[in-house]
Amino acid sequence: MPQHLTYPGVYIQELDSGVHTITGVATSITAFIGQTRSGPVSEPTTVYSYAEFVRMFGGDWDQSWLPDVVGDFFANGGGVAIVIRAMTDSIADPLKSASQTFDLHPLLNAAGSVVISAKYPGDYGNSYSVHFSQGLNPKTGAADTAYLKLEVSIEKTILEKFESLELTNFMDVVNHQSQYVHLGPAGANPTLATLSADPVKLADGADGPPPDRAAFEQTLSSTTSSGPIEVLDQVDLFNLLVVPPLRPTAMAATEWAKLVSGKLIKVCEDRRVFLVMDAPSEWNSLPTAVSTFAPDFFTATSKNMGIVTPWITKPDPAMTGKIMQAPVSGAVAGIMARTDDRRGVWKAPAGMQAGVLGALGPARKFTEDENGQINSRGIVTIMSKPNAGTVVWGTRTTVGYDFSADADWKYIPVRRLFLFVEETLRRNTQWVVFEENNYPLWSQVKLDIRAFLDTLFRQGAFQGKTASEAYYVACGWETMTQADIDSGILNIEVGFAPVKPAEFVVISFRQKTNSPGAA
Repeated sequence: MPQHLTYPGVYIQELDSGVHTITGVATSITAFIGQTRSGPVSEPTTVYSYAEFVRMFGGDWDQSWLPDVVGDFFANGGGVAIVIRAMTDSIADPLKSASQTFDLHPLLNAAGSVVISAKYPGDYGNSYSVHFSQGLNPKTGAADTAYLKLEVSIEKTILEKFESLELTNFMDVVNHQSQYVHLGPAGANPTLATLSADPVKLADGADGPPPDRAAFEQTLSSTTSSGPIEVLDQVDLFNLLVVPPLRPTAMAATEWAKLVSGKLIKVCEDRRVFLVMDAPSEWNSLPTAVSTFAPDFFTATSKNMGIVTPWITKPDPAMTGKIMQAPVSGAVAGIMARTDDRRGVWKAPAGMQAGVLGALGPARKFTEDENGQINSRGIVTIMSKPNAGTVVWGTRTTVGYDFSADADWKYIPVRRLFLFVEETLRRNTQWVVFEENNYPLWSQVKLDIRAFLDTLFRQGAFQGKTASEAYYVACGWETMTQADIDSGILNIEVGFAPVKPAEFVVISFRQKTNSPGAA
């Protein structure tokens, strides 16, 4: 009611409806863990395109598959990637940033040396060239000893340029704005590089130990805040996780798969994330007996994990005209994102529309019978189909690898739909905490959740002709006892019937006899 009623008439008052609209979370933000040529180490970095990834982390690298799978992710429909650069370090083989130290006195008529370093560690920084010269006075446009100019380039391509840096704060300005270098004061008795009319290359950057099994296991097993698994805790929301195989590898790919699945399954189940993994490269050339697939592959299975085989063939970006075999996990994650956007997370990311863009074909061709047997083990296959090209032709989680699949969770779209609903409701029911646990709250909670589920039902996410057949929400005396209420517990029960993919389409034919007198 309005606070002051001063005259006879009609008063207008706007009231809050009390409805807490539930908005679905994103479904295809993908986290990638691996080695790159450059970029921040053990720091989650969000990129929205492959061009942005290249600017931050460098492009193709013969020491890592990560640039390839990230490129395939964006090429196949991915929109948001969170990259974690997982590099190792050692006393004998340190991870170092390239650098040079310059005495700027000849330019500025003032004493002072400056260290300029690649912003991120790695051998890639050795390709940066820097050039100091007198800067331009922004008021007169003429060269002035009170200003400094800095250019950063690779070969003859200028990456960035600072033309009017004031001497009083030039280090702060560069360090705040530069994407490639960092400036700092020189230490005692520095080795000085000679200022030159030509750019001078940075030097002594190093990638650290090669990404062999010991280094990678140490990286994944790190219990410090800088380990990639711990770094994932800094990421508010991601839905898919991709960790490509090592390249080159000092461990069998099967051993790598055991290591990664064993370390990351719990993370995915705790964070409601789906893990997309490449099958070992050895599977590209295994004997045709399907019994050779999978038994020794998994450390553990999970309803939150999918395995994809075989790898794909694609042009080698480093060798014109050459063909290479490459992991397909990034492309599959991109296809999931593309399918989510076009149809919804409940649609299987497989079939004739699930083409692997950029692939020349699968690295191994399975027969239909082989594909059926592999599919029954809970493994997703990549196949070549006439008029469709290279496509994803399976949609099972790994719970079925031992032929005893849990029917509730054997399909990837069903599992991802549940993860989507769970994460959405978890985030959108936080307002309930500390509210009065009574009838008005129970009614409000059911109203909010039913409105959200009804939207999904109308979009085709659930089975059933009516909403009552498709889902239900319970909250009240049917889900709680007085003891629960006295203990501060609010139990909400949500159930729904997900749609499931049509894996086996049976068409029955009957010959019609055109007998005399037939209508």
